[in-house]
Amino acid sequence: MELGYETYAVIDASGTFSPMMSYLAQARMSMAGVIPMTWFAVGCELLMDWRKEEGEAFADLLHDYLPFYGDLIDSYDVHSILSGSSSSNIT
Repeated sequence: MELGYETYAVIDASGTFSPMMSYLAQARMSMAGVIPMTWFAVGCELLMDWRKEEGEAFADLLHDYLPFYGDLIDSYDVHSILSGSSSSNIT
């Protein structure tokens, strides 16, 4: 950060035994200019475009580990099938 770089912390990939310590560490990082984000946000930033070759594999990962996102993907697939559009072929 001293050199002018943006610094990010993947908060949900870090851990501690104490919620208070987690909160305090996040507060210290934020006050120092660190940008907190989640593994989901990091993955989406790295992918950049769902049409990439890795898009389907990333969607599979989200489907399996984030139930609410899996529901969204399943809903999209059903809609695509019913409307005759191309599907994400996730399941």
